[in-house]
Amino acid sequence: MQLYERSAALGLLDTLLRGAADGGRVGLIAGEAGIGKSSVVKAFAAACGGRAVVLWGACDPLVTPRALGPLHDIARQTGGALAEALAAGAGQSELFSALVAELSGPRQRPPRVMVVEDAHWADEATLDLLVFLGRRIERLPALLLVTYRDDEVGTDHALRAALASVPRSAVKPVPLTPLSAACVAGLAADHGRPGAEVFQLTGGNPLLVTELLAADRAVPATVGDLTRARLRRLSPAAREVAHLVSVIPTSAEAAVLAGAEDAVDECVAGGVLVARGDMMAYRHELLRRAVEESLTPPRRAALHRLALTRLALIEGTDPARLVHHARL
Repeated sequence: MQLYERSAALGLLDTLLRGAADGGRVGLIAGEAGIGKSSVVKAFAAACGGRAVVLWGACDPLVTPRALGPLHDIARQTGGALAEALAAGAGQSELFSALVAELSGPRQRPPRVMVVEDAHWADEATLDLLVFLGRRIERLPALLLVTYRDDEVGTDHALRAALASVPRSAVKPVPLTPLSAACVAGLAADHGRPGAEVFQLTGGNPLLVTELLAADRAVPATVGDLTRARLRRLSPAAREVAHLVSVIPTSAEAAVLAGAEDAVDECVAGGVLVARGDMMAYRHELLRRAVEESLTPPRRAALHRLALTRLALIEGTDPARLVHHARL
């Protein structure tokens, strides 16, 4: 996928790599799903050429997480002492030491770039690994890149505690912002679509923009798959809240969700909903529509009746909103 408006991020990664010989850093690449974290890292890896050896590891959303999954991925690429230690069932201390040796090596060889993708799904042992490396990275000729969905990492998430243990001097955030309205307008024009509408639906999320422009339907199938995957990880009560908010255009008042505060918090922690003042909403209108479209007609009608009942109790509710739910 072609990258747009990512030259600053790529430039920062290049700067971190060039400085790695004098002391490594931890590059944090955070953002919502679809913002382009993996795409930026892949583009950076391709641009490295022979200047660096890039080692890839990934965390997965498994019911039973694989302990040290990224380390297993990396050992398959490096072979040698690290792979032998894993095969022999070595303890954590020996494994971590073997990884440090792999990242060190002779000064004349290309530096190592270690990538840990989707760290929001990291198991406890992998979090220990990130802390261990992060606290030593400034003494290694290596660059550690960690990608994660920051909208799924709440204040109590274990990843936040792990990253807080790494010295601030060793950490460098690599910001990724949504595409600008002008960029989205240009892409939309190439597909004969109104730029303002595409931007309003996607908020400039690169994945959503790409999928929407490539689709021949109002809600691309891939976007529906993304939202359903997130909702499956919620409890039934939180899923109920997410479904209710999906039938309320724009955002839902706190009063509409009264009594479901814990479920709302779960939706926020899971990256499904965001707070906008004292209102709750989907981050992007396209995601809301995807969830609403996934509902069966009887279920959708029942949720509209519930929304109508609760909105009617709120003083000053715009009559047009009541009419909207009454018609549906």
